Amino acid sequence: MNRITICLLAAACLTITACHKKEDASLYLNSCVDKIGSGNIAGAIADCTKAIEVDPKMSAAYVNRSYARLGIRNFDGAIADATEAIQMGDMSGYSARGQAKQLSGDLSGAIEDITKAIELQPTAIAYELRAKFRYEKESGRVDADKGQMAGVSKGELALVVTDCTKAVTMDSGLADAYATCGFAKKLLGDDGGAITDFSQAIVLKPQNAVPYMGRCGVELAVRNFPQSVADCTKAIALKPDYEDAYAIRGLARASTGDLDGGIADYDTVIQLEPASGPAYSTRGDIKKVKGDIAGANADYAKATALGFDGFR
Repeated sequence: MNRITICLLAAACLTITACHKKEDASLYLNSCVDKIGSGNIAGAIADCTKAIEVDPKMSAAYVNRSYARLGIRNFDGAIADATEAIQMGDMSGYSARGQAKQLSGDLSGAIEDITKAIELQPTAIAYELRAKFRYEKESGRVDADKGQMAGVSKGELALVVTDCTKAVTMDSGLADAYATCGFAKKLLGDDGGAITDFSQAIVLKPQNAVPYMGRCGVELAVRNFPQSVADCTKAIALKPDYEDAYAIRGLARASTGDLDGGIADYDTVIQLEPASGPAYSTRGDIKKVKGDIAGANADYAKATALGFDGFR
């Protein structure tokens, strides 16, 4: 066998070996994706890791391992994997990294990454995510305990609405985008628009408690108390530990004259969050209206002991 033939055979063997490695890596990657879908996070991470070991340049394995790591709250690992994919030229890593940063609490970094993803490939999901991150950043400036919105930027909230609108224009089935839009419009004072968006979110995803809770809050604000009670009750049926829904329903019930129902709901809020000064204060207000002055004063004292004195 001459040297040329030997070289050709060697090259062929290398090509075949490389092909088999790529096939093996793809099999591991496909298994990783399937396991993410089925909720087998540990198995998904293991399979994506095997794919990377076989083919270290398989960027999709890094991206999917990044998503899988979010399932075990390994945010640093998820960010590192997404960054590796980006460095390989896989721009889908920006979306993965943005979601990891959001969950780690770096909302500014999350918005920056999703904005880059939108610049590269504007999709409905990317707009929906940026709207969510922008809303989360602005709503975090609200002092809910004191009912203050001094730190909230109406301009930023308007951008949330713009992103949500783009998302649902591109894909009208995005229930979460409608819900995010509803919350932003509520903070902007557009109660009618908020109710419309929450209602659409409910139509699209009726088993999600969040838009029911959102709508029940707006209905309380516009003094439609029976509808507020109904929506909060539905939210609680879907999510029995939904503290915000109990709190809003308690106010709505008390506003209809059902003082005992309002007190009962705040009993539950306090059970769910024993250190909530606002809950004690609000329950004290309802007890005061009922004529239970001693009970009201006891609740006010407890609220003060917890560092709250904002409603009275």
